[in-house]
Amino acid sequence: MESRRCHQGEELSEGNLSIGRMEMLQALPVGMVCCLFDDALTFLWGNSSFFQLVGYSKDDYLNRFPSLKLYLDQQPEDFQAVRTGFSHDMNPDAPSSDLTISLPRRDGTCRWTCLSGNIMSDAGSGRQMLCLAFTDVDALVAEKEKESLLAVQRMQYFHWMMDAFVGNVYICDMETHEMLYMNKQACDTLGTSLSNIIGKKCYDVIQGRNSPCPFCTNDKLSEDDFYEWEFFNPTLDRTFLIKDRIVNWNGRRARIELSHDMFSKEYGLEKKDREREAVIKSIPGGFARLDARDYSTILWYGAGFLDLIGYTAEQFEEELHSQCAYVHPDDFERIVSTLGKVADTRENMVTEARILTRSGETKILIMTVSYASAEESWDGIPSFYSVGVDITKERAEQTRQRQALEVAYEAAHVAN
Repeated sequence: MESRRCHQGEELSEGNLSIGRMEMLQALPVGMVCCLFDDALTFLWGNSSFFQLVGYSKDDYLNRFPSLKLYLDQQPEDFQAVRTGFSHDMNPDAPSSDLTISLPRRDGTCRWTCLSGNIMSDAGSGRQMLCLAFTDVDALVAEKEKESLLAVQRMQYFHWMMDAFVGNVYICDMETHEMLYMNKQACDTLGTSLSNIIGKKCYDVIQGRNSPCPFCTNDKLSEDDFYEWEFFNPTLDRTFLIKDRIVNWNGRRARIELSHDMFSKEYGLEKKDREREAVIKSIPGGFARLDARDYSTILWYGAGFLDLIGYTAEQFEEELHSQCAYVHPDDFERIVSTLGKVADTRENMVTEARILTRSGETKILIMTVSYASAEESWDGIPSFYSVGVDITKERAEQTRQRQALEVAYEAAHVAN
C-alpha cells in the first residue's frame, strides 16, 4: 500500500487518510492535525488552516516542533489536558471530546481555540493516532470575558443602589430560603451584620419563625411586577409596607424584598399614596389630563378612564395614539369651544359629551373641566384636567320616563 512520508520519518497510511480525504482536510476552514498517540503526541500531519492559525509556515513549524509536547512546552498544563483529555476515547466510534486551550502563535500572542478530536487506528500499522480540529474562538472568549466584566459591573452598581436605598432590602433563595444579601439599612433594622445572616433562613432572621412565611411563598410573586403587602412583625414590634419580586441572583432564583417600617418618613408617604389611589379607584369615572397646546393629546389618565372608553392601554396608544379621538365627532367642536372658555375664564365648567367606545357603543358623560397654565403645571405644559362620569343609563331612563309622560299626556288629551 502506498504511503505518505511525514516529519521525523513517520508514515501516514492512506488506509485512514486517502488522497481525496487529505485534500478535503486541507480545504477545511478549521485547523486539523494528526499525531501519534504516544507520550509526546508526535506530529504527523497538519492542514494549511492550522499553520495559518499558529502563524508558522509548514516547513518552519515542522522543523521547530516535531511534537505537540514541544510546541506546548511553555504550557505544560494545556499539553497534559490534550494528552489526557482524549485518552479515554480509544473506541473509534465513541463521540469526540472537546476542550479549550490558549494556542501560542509565532508572533508571541495566543489565541483561544476549541479542540475537538478522537483517536483512530492506522489500518496499515495498527498504531493509535489522535486527530484534532482547532477552532478559533478567540473573539467568542473575548466577548464572553467582556460580558462577564459587564455583569460584574452591573452587580456592583446594583449593590451600590441597594445600599443607597432609603429602606430595607434583602434577597433570599426561593428554594432554600437562604439569605443571599442584605443592605446596610436592613442590617441596622435587625441589629446585625451581613456576615452574621448570610446563609441563614430568611424567615428565621426576619421574623424569628421556624418555617417559611406564607406571604413570601404564595403564587402572587412574579418576575414582572412587585407584590405589595402590609405586615406587622411581632419580633420587631412594628408594621412594614413591603414589596416582593422574583429576580435572578447569580444564577439562583431569588426573592428581593423592599420595605419601610412605620417609623420612617417613606412609610407615611407610601400610606398617603395608597389612600389617594384608593380614593381615585372609588370614583365611578375616569381622570384625564389633556394637553392645552393642541386640545387633543392625553398626557395622563387614571381611575376608570380606560374602562370608560373601552380600550386597553396598548390599544389606546397604538390605535388612538393617545389622542381624544373617542369624543363623538358631532360634539368635538363644542367641547373645544368649552375648553377655550375654561382657559380664558380660569373657572371650572361642567358639560356633557358623547364618546364612542372601541366596540362602537355611544356613551354620555358628564365632565368637570379645570385648567392649569404652563406656570402652574409641574412640567411646564398647560393642561386641562377633566373628570368624566358615565350617565348613559340615567339619560336613557330620563328619556324613557319623558316618553312615558308624553304617551300619557296624549292619551289624556284624546280622552278629553
